[in-house]
Amino acid sequence: MPRQGMQKVKTGCITCKIRKVKCDEARPSCHRCVNTGRKCDGYIPAVAGTYSWTQLLDKNRPAPSVDSSEKRAIDFFLREIAPVLSRSNDSYFWTDMVVQLCYQNGAVKHAVLAIGSLYRTFSSGQYGSLEHKKQDLLATGHYTEAIRQSRRVNARETSLVLCLLFVCIEFLRGESEAAIEHCRHGINILNEPLTGSHSINERISAAFSRLCIFPFFFGATPNTFPYLNIPSPEVLGPFQTVNDASSALDVLLTRAIRFVRSADAHRLGVQPSSEPDISTLQARQEIESVLDHWFAAYHLLKTEKRQVSPPDYTGQLVEIRWLICKIWIGTCLAREETVYDGHMERFRTILDLSLEAAAVFAALPSERLQQKFSWEWGFSPLLAFVVIKCRCLRVRTAAWHLMQTLALPRESLWDKVALASLGRRTIEIEHELAEDIDLDQVVDHGIFPPEDKRIRDSFMYNETALRPLAGGQYAEHRKTCFLMQNPMGDGHLVRDEWLVV
Repeated sequence: MPRQGMQKVKTGCITCKIRKVKCDEARPSCHRCVNTGRKCDGYIPAVAGTYSWTQLLDKNRPAPSVDSSEKRAIDFFLREIAPVLSRSNDSYFWTDMVVQLCYQNGAVKHAVLAIGSLYRTFSSGQYGSLEHKKQDLLATGHYTEAIRQSRRVNARETSLVLCLLFVCIEFLRGESEAAIEHCRHGINILNEPLTGSHSINERISAAFSRLCIFPFFFGATPNTFPYLNIPSPEVLGPFQTVNDASSALDVLLTRAIRFVRSADAHRLGVQPSSEPDISTLQARQEIESVLDHWFAAYHLLKTEKRQVSPPDYTGQLVEIRWLICKIWIGTCLAREETVYDGHMERFRTILDLSLEAAAVFAALPSERLQQKFSWEWGFSPLLAFVVIKCRCLRVRTAAWHLMQTLALPRESLWDKVALASLGRRTIEIEHELAEDIDLDQVVDHGIFPPEDKRIRDSFMYNETALRPLAGGQYAEHRKTCFLMQNPMGDGHLVRDEWLVV
């Protein structure tokens, strides 16, 4: 049910208005009509006093303050960076809205230039080089100027776009606290009541809906992070495209992870009661029911083939997210790690879908294969969850290897090297394997680790240090905490180690 606080956007194409579905407002023909094989009948001319986002922002009108070098940098952002920041078939926010605003607002321009410099450095991997230092200095200067100029921004949508850009900058810098703070600020702006006929562009709202998930994996809790109070998409379908289904699932994922994090105290035994109360059980049942209804609508979309399949692995990724969410909800109130053993069929399905995605991935253009960063989370945290929580040695090692293929070096704030290191060490500890063993050589005897050998939770501190490797070289390590069952009684055994990141 739509929540209070925002009016619907009324600038869609004629066809979408007649069908009463959300329009993506692409021009000259909207993507929704094209992707579903329909004829887009175009747009009704705006009446006096009303304008669409594209009409308000004329990308062919460069501001005098954009010099030639900045113009080249913005063109680089449009050509090389914006397409890889966004989802398949949903690139309008980055390729159009953001780029157009560069020529309208100085703060947005400097934020985009900062992203460009950071992305160049991140993609090159030449840390410590003169070029890296140069780009880092440029990024710092542009970021500082963007923040300074943002204080003079009054337009609500521009402020929200800046929040999203600042989050992207902090993702590239790997700064979780700052990224969460910018996300929190944007959500607070979105939650403010609207007046008159004003409305917020749906793409901006959808972007924040996707962002609401990552904070709960980097220290935020339901008590410290605001709930996004905007109208939800039709989470129960019917869906016209895979992207529609994905947007609806984002809302459910946010609801689910807030519930899971609220149950952490019970799961880890911090709360004295051994059984959750009735209201908690009812809340979980409601989430499970909505997830099941979502999947029924998604399955209908797949079987009816109402659209051409996306030219990438979007479909597999969406289904894996749903499966992970089902496991989250099904296990979050249990205090025994053996509860995950009851979800082996889902873990195997995730592995099968990942193998399908790997086949699709191998056929992608070379520029997609070279992608280093994504603003959104992809396979990295999903496969890491399988590696950490599935106790079937064959499945978890296969998932670990698939991470090397499917996961980007940085997805949102998730770092592939750190997650792979955490997953490998979890396997070694739980199966009592030698450190740095070749995972291809281990034999699965079909025996799951007993409860007292399983890691109940783990997290990485912010503390890092250069430490020696076996060959005498040095690498950056991060201090990591593993929580295990205390063999002497109640409570947990805390095990700190240093892992390569």
